[in-house]
Amino acid sequence: MFPCNDRNGRPLLVREKDGQGKDIPNSGGLTKATCDEDQIRAWWRKWPNANIGMSCGAGGLLLIDFDPRTDETIDKETGEVLSTETWTVDRLKAALYAQMGGPLPETLVSLTPSGGEHHWFLMPAGDPIGNRGNLPKHIDVRGLGG
Repeated sequence: MFPCNDRNGRPLLVREKDGQGKDIPNSGGLTKATCDEDQIRAWWRKWPNANIGMSCGAGGLLLIDFDPRTDETIDKETGEVLSTETWTVDRLKAALYAQMGGPLPETLVSLTPSGGEHHWFLMPAGDPIGNRGNLPKHIDVRGLGG
């Protein structure tokens, strides 16, 4: 696990810097996840209100994230809102189920601060799933590397 901002969910563990002060890729956030109890205690003493982040794939977990929101189409010249499209959790699930040909299996579900849902699964044996981008809008998969 690792600490995340309680307002936006972003990891609180920043990337390491190289000799020129530039971020080193893959050196922050979930890459610092640990089960070391002393380290976890130290993080939560520093950030007592932090949310708990988990390294999904490495821990054998697969997460499907339904992230409700309202999308606006805005006229670039006038700034006027031309249209809005609301994506509720139910609408997101319906879009995924239509793509899959049926519902997800029953599983543990946690609620997110934005009103979304995280659906937790064990990673399929033999063929780990990474982060996916081929699902309907506002549905994320967190697997290996997520």
